[in-house]
Amino acid sequence: MAYKVSISDGTVLQECIEHVNFNVDTSNDYNSRHTNVTNSMIITGKIDTEEGTTNLYKWALLSGTNPDCYKSITVEYHRATKLLRQVSFSKAFVIDYTENYSNHAGTGTFTLYVRQLQGKEIEITSEEGSKNTATPEAPQVKETVESLQQKVAIVSNVLPLNKKNPNITDKLAEKKKEIQDTPKLSYLPKNNGKWSGEEGNSEWIPDPDFVPKNPKSNPEQLSWKQISAKYGVSSILFVSEQPDFSPISKGTVEIKDFSSERDDNFDSADEELAVKRGCTKADVRRWRKKNKYTWHERKDCKTMDKVPTCVHGNITHSGGISETKKRRRLNGEYYRCCFW
Repeated sequence: MAYKVSISDGTVLQECIEHVNFNVDTSNDYNSRHTNVTNSMIITGKIDTEEGTTNLYKWALLSGTNPDCYKSITVEYHRATKLLRQVSFSKAFVIDYTENYSNHAGTGTFTLYVRQLQGKEIEITSEEGSKNTATPEAPQVKETVESLQQKVAIVSNVLPLNKKNPNITDKLAEKKKEIQDTPKLSYLPKNNGKWSGEEGNSEWIPDPDFVPKNPKSNPEQLSWKQISAKYGVSSILFVSEQPDFSPISKGTVEIKDFSSERDDNFDSADEELAVKRGCTKADVRRWRKKNKYTWHERKDCKTMDKVPTCVHGNITHSGGISETKKRRRLNGEYYRCCFW
């Protein structure tokens, strides 16, 4: 079997693609078919190939104000010489993009989650289901039997024999258990510093001589000794694998309608702090940009701390965004309808 992903910016991916999910989702709050149908796809693959996976990252970075954030994307799935599925989104945008690297695995992986713009139709093509009424010759009969046996084996692995038609609740429950059983990824600092005690439940003390390399979070290329002197912080306390940035926060607020969209959360936090300070939302944002501060989203998915970007961006951790995405996955939002 083989995949081919074609994007309107000229990107063509084949060898790196490992898995594709197509999702068709409607609201759970209606007793009849809802008019708003959401079409999305999740594509996973390897990064360490000669194909241009970096274009996926660049696509994910485009803001909603940039018209290039909408692209057409076509996914083809072939088995032998037959096209089993071809799905085309005419105006897709990136919902989520992640890259993971591991010294243990020795290869990088990516996950691209895109959605079709509301109201736009998708195109589906397939060569499956063609009938042949002629009696096959003996070799063809043998091949057909073997093919059917393979299909039965595949179906047996997917559906229990005593439950041939599981409903959507059962499917979501199975997917939820699968996610819960997946080994937990650790987002904790490991290099260029040390823990004062138990990993994830003590203070992380960065190496004072180390210079964080990320140009976005450390554009001045300061060492941790210089960062510590500038912001008055030599370590960050972690409790249950969550960092406590409150000692260096210049403002803490709680927001409503916390989402997986970071820009929306930042906008809400700016507004809440403006109310506290008696200024405008634009004033808060302007101060953040000028003084190089960002918002840290706590894992409770409501509390926001305004902290130095140079500290926040160079301490490995997970926060509210990761927690929100996990909850969405557990609620089955990503897995309403899956193929392959």
